[in-house]
Amino acid sequence: MNKLVVESIDAMAYRYSALAILNCYVREIAIPHKLLDFLADNSSGSAAGILFIGFPSVGRKLSVSVANQSLVGNYIYTSDVLASGLGDGAVFEQLAWTCLPALIVEELCLRYQNDNVKAEMLMQIENSTNLIKQSVAYGRRHGQEQGQCGSYIESESALIYGHSFHPAPKCRQGFNDAESLLYGPEFGSSFQLHYFALSPVVLWMATSNEFPMRSLIQEMGQVACSDIPSGWSLLPCHPWQAKYLLQQTMVQKSIENQSLRYLGESGIFFRPTASVRTLYNPDFPYFLKCSLSMRITNSVRKNAYYELDASVRLTKILLPVVAKLEQQFPGFEFVLEPCALSANIPDADEEQQSDLRSHFGVIFRDATPFQRSGTTQQVLSATLFGDSHQGEPWLVQCISVLSARTNKSQRHGVALDWFALYIKHLVPPLLAAYFDQGVACEPHLQNVVVKLENGWPCGVILRDLEGTKLIRGMWQVPMLEGLAGKALASVLHDESKTWQRVSYCLFVNHIAQAIYQLCRIGEREQQLWGMVRESLTGFVAKHNSELVRQRIGGLLEGDPLIAKANLITRFFQHADSNASYVLLPNPLAVPVWEYVEHA
Repeated sequence: MNKLVVESIDAMAYRYSALAILNCYVREIAIPHKLLDFLADNSSGSAAGILFIGFPSVGRKLSVSVANQSLVGNYIYTSDVLASGLGDGAVFEQLAWTCLPALIVEELCLRYQNDNVKAEMLMQIENSTNLIKQSVAYGRRHGQEQGQCGSYIESESALIYGHSFHPAPKCRQGFNDAESLLYGPEFGSSFQLHYFALSPVVLWMATSNEFPMRSLIQEMGQVACSDIPSGWSLLPCHPWQAKYLLQQTMVQKSIENQSLRYLGESGIFFRPTASVRTLYNPDFPYFLKCSLSMRITNSVRKNAYYELDASVRLTKILLPVVAKLEQQFPGFEFVLEPCALSANIPDADEEQQSDLRSHFGVIFRDATPFQRSGTTQQVLSATLFGDSHQGEPWLVQCISVLSARTNKSQRHGVALDWFALYIKHLVPPLLAAYFDQGVACEPHLQNVVVKLENGWPCGVILRDLEGTKLIRGMWQVPMLEGLAGKALASVLHDESKTWQRVSYCLFVNHIAQAIYQLCRIGEREQQLWGMVRESLTGFVAKHNSELVRQRIGGLLEGDPLIAKANLITRFFQHADSNASYVLLPNPLAVPVWEYVEHA
């Protein structure tokens, strides 16, 4: 929502928090249950109108002005929210943004006859809102204005409001206020890691190649050789996690038994990325994906012991696949994870040992694509399609600069050209990975970094093997190089499950948000979806397999889109691996010529 005056920090935080949970309610409850009515503003000649949203369990209805119609629930809200009862003649009165989350949570409690989670959900929303307040205040205090995310790591720090379809997108249940400032990416923080020295019997390690683990960590930790017994190894750890681990009884016993040493903080400094737990140093060749045993949005962010093994084995398996995709699609890159380290704590039973291995676990992810010199700018897609500290789209600055540079008085043509390039670099390689290679990537906004050359998309970098799956039937177990047990089960999935996740991440989480931001600067949603349809039509023309016809052909013919239901998942306290999904109307189903005819 654009404002002529600068909102106060509190007002902005409450508004963004309320709109995030309202987005969830509209997409997950109102659209599937037909609780939306749209009254078009025929006098304006635009797609604007008034949206009416039903809350039948609490007997309320909301009214809010919007600038667009959106089949997938990405509405551009342009007014405050009004609320009324459901009866004839009910009067609409302004509803404060601070009151909207409680109304939505109450509706869910009554709808599902369960109020056991009410207090916790409201606490998570408050936690998230407070973090947004801190972030906006920091950005304004330090002069971080729209368009000021020039470096890659700055774009990781500029994701101020988080996922716009999550009830508590910035919730971090574990950090106090001081720790948020120390370890939160939004505050430009950097810090040294803490190190443990592990005896050979304690060290757990998986590598996909001749990974120079000892020399790299020695360089990183800058720990004197005299502090490490011969044959022992260093294990880096996030500072918050080190404090957590030192409180665990079995860790304390291992230190007392001298099979484990705590060395404290030392070494080079790292900055947190948007995920909070993945750390980056521009002069070190690997990201460190650390365990954090605290809930961030939906999940406790520890590296499950079987994910440590799976990430490294997947790296071995995917090396030839990634090489082929990168050759086939210039500009596309997929960063792999060649090493994982953890600790096998002695004298622990099997369950305790697996749990502690998860808490100690750290994954090394290739960082070299982010460190190459040149004119290419790398920007986190979630930030590029998000808003600045002043509440304006980051994308506005990008398109405005390009318009000025190309001497075009209208941004319309530049925006369409920009989006066409973005789709070209994003969609075909991901679909080729899925349908040609049997690799289901997870291209949600926080897993994709866009490469810009003079402001124009020239490629994408895909990251995070945790969400990458192999399609059962396209991969046979003998091809999977030692994957077994939970590691195998976490990687090899049925095609119906992999398609659910890929299609949600690509079309609803990612492309729908990009389209939403382009619509905020004046583009027409129907025309943009038409451009996506053109890309899919071109892919089908080159791939005549039965699975392509079923999945992509089905979308073109009107199969519903699939959306992850973050609000419902959080309400029922389900793990992300067991998340709920809903079906949405499909804006890809209308042929391109019908879009263009009305453009």
